[in-house]
Amino acid sequence: MDILHDREIVQVVIAGMGGSLIRSILEKGMDKMGNISRIIAQPNIDGRDVREFLINHSFKIGTETIVEENGHIYEVIVAEPITDDIIIKPSEKEMLFGPLLLKKKVRNILSKVDCRKKTLPKSH
Repeated sequence: MDILHDREIVQVVIAGMGGSLIRSILEKGMDKMGNISRIIAQPNIDGRDVREFLINHSFKIGTETIVEENGHIYEVIVAEPITDDIIIKPSEKEMLFGPLLLKKKVRNILSKVDCRKKTLPKSH
């Protein structure tokens, strides 16, 4: 985003990388996104990082979906700037699995939950 001018970005699509990298790119480009109307993010992992960035920068998640392809599970998160003063802080569970995905009870979310369990440290 370094080559762009201030407030030049209207919509952003970032896909095919981890949530931490997506978050880093968005944070670095915040000064260019003064006119932003939508962010579409597709983190391969760490969707929580993307959701945290969005919430902390006054975006609301309008759409979430899960796509499964060739044994891989991909999240798609679509967010717009908050236009009112209502900010709802999602629970930790919603941050991990997606507040809208949990409400919709998306079929593929079970696969995502299984993948998360495998990566969580074992408690003693």
